[in-house]
Amino acid sequence: MHHELTLTAHRAGTVRRHGCTLPTDPVAAGLARRLTREKLCRWGLECHMDLAELLVSELVTNAVRYGAGPVELLLEEDSGRLRCAVGDRLPDLPRLAGCDQDSEGGRGLHLVDTLADAWGVDRDGPAGKTVWFELTPPPV
Repeated sequence: MHHELTLTAHRAGTVRRHGCTLPTDPVAAGLARRLTREKLCRWGLECHMDLAELLVSELVTNAVRYGAGPVELLLEEDSGRLRCAVGDRLPDLPRLAGCDQDSEGGRGLHLVDTLADAWGVDRDGPAGKTVWFELTPPPV
């Protein structure tokens, strides 16, 4: 079940936000991709769509696999800059693990680190964290 968050004034423009709670099972990544695509189409941010879908899917997969529910997805847009955040209730911070080409996992944060314009992890008090990334609009 997802819900639309209200628009809020921010600087000279408007920040658009969309947040939802995802199930803590393997279907969550596919659902997150679909919701991201739908929202970015509605916001006219097709330039970010493929990359945002890939990176959101990686973060949601990590949250389901290594975190604790509920898993929260938040998309924010401000003047073409997109911030995607995935939160869960396990306080353990993710880390970039070494991976080789034969590894079955460990590539998600490497993709985020390589492809996003910025990324990080915020602690959500004693019981949770949010992993986020940002994509900036391409030069005109």
